[in-house]
Amino acid sequence: MTSVEWRGVRRWLTSGVLGITVLAMVGGCGGGGPGQATGESTALSDAKRPFDLFFGEQLGLIDWARIKLTDKCVALRGYPQVLQGGLEKPYNPFYHLAADYNGLGPVTEEQARRSGFREDRPATPSSVVSSDKNFDAINDKCSAEASKALGGAQELVNSYAMLGNDVYEAYRAEIHDLLEPHREKIADCLQAKGLRFDRRGYVKEDSLTSFGFPAGHYEGGDNPLDWKPKRTPGTVEVSPPWPAQRYVPSQQESDLAVEMFRCSQKMGVRQAFDEKSTEIQREIVERYEARFIEMNPKIEQMARRATELVN
Repeated sequence: MTSVEWRGVRRWLTSGVLGITVLAMVGGCGGGGPGQATGESTALSDAKRPFDLFFGEQLGLIDWARIKLTDKCVALRGYPQVLQGGLEKPYNPFYHLAADYNGLGPVTEEQARRSGFREDRPATPSSVVSSDKNFDAINDKCSAEASKALGGAQELVNSYAMLGNDVYEAYRAEIHDLLEPHREKIADCLQAKGLRFDRRGYVKEDSLTSFGFPAGHYEGGDNPLDWKPKRTPGTVEVSPPWPAQRYVPSQQESDLAVEMFRCSQKMGVRQAFDEKSTEIQREIVERYEARFIEMNPKIEQMARRATELVN
């Protein structure tokens, strides 16, 4: 039997070409529902931005260290090829939670010109395709040892990733109804400028195709690895890590993004949306406050441990 291990907390799915990204994390489930906050949130007191309370950078560091420790252990036990696909530095699997990215397109004119309506893709870890039962057993053992050395990393990573999913899904659900009336105003502005487009497609579906021209492309294409495993019995194959990819918008996309940003400023929707978005973020963080309070100190402590072990 062939098993595929997607190493790292690293998958994402895009929904809505002009804005929202939904994160889909690899791994087990975290427990519990929303925490019940009482009174003013103590967790929010030191945050410049509510979602800053989600420690995506530290989560990526822990998972990166777990992968490195696992791979080193597996390599010493006869499978040195696993060392081929490691990332050189940690990554933030929830980088969208850390970004000022809110569903109304670019937040600055510079961003509009540079990236249109999309963002660059970060580098992500490799995958391991195993057709070797002995490797599977060794890898499971080494992964457990690495997790234990970090203080229970796999369980905490899975639980914290689930918290990130829950937070973002809650935000996406609540922000959806807020976006449509703001896009109505932007559509009014764009039409006043003489642009012709499928108004309903943009307002209701946030669809770039509503404007009648193609999007740009990611450098290296949609499959920059061009790698396919042979899946030969008794072998272990490791893909290269997925490289960081710069998004290059078409000229039409870049021009539209600039006009859309200017309209959002002119119609006053940007500031109004940002204020409401921050309010929604704050409410969501308070809703899940108990889980933040429980896990954030553990994430910080484990991130320090991860740094000690891999340096």
